[in-house]
Amino acid sequence: MALKHANLVNSLAEVLGKEETIRLGREAMFKVGEELGSETCQKLRVGRSLKDLIRAAKILYRVLGIDFEVKLQNPDNAILIVNRCALAANYSEITCQVLSATDEGTIRGLNQNTNMTFTERITGGQPKCKARITLRMDGGTNN
Repeated sequence: MALKHANLVNSLAEVLGKEETIRLGREAMFKVGEELGSETCQKLRVGRSLKDLIRAAKILYRVLGIDFEVKLQNPDNAILIVNRCALAANYSEITCQVLSATDEGTIRGLNQNTNMTFTERITGGQPKCKARITLRMDGGTNN
């Protein structure tokens, strides 16, 4: 699966160029992730808290061979740290930039008041991936 993703992104980059591939790919993959997160939210009856969101994400990512931990900064902010990603061995940096939008969309789908943004990636030479998760308070109560 990971090799197929990498080949598709590389083929797209050859035709469209790196920047356009990242822009269009991230837009499309975010939507895919958002739908997955929304479906999962309904099936698992995910609450509106950051803790509920993290619990649901752990279920989803276990299947993909992604081991992560979340360090809560406060009830509305956290740092997600990917300790192991089975996909990273076969992903280039551009592939990860595109496909990580799926993760960001999934988090949004699990809770529409949540944003996640990757700040570091294994494929970019970092030892672990890191992402900032923020729960916006304007979306209602946080329980």
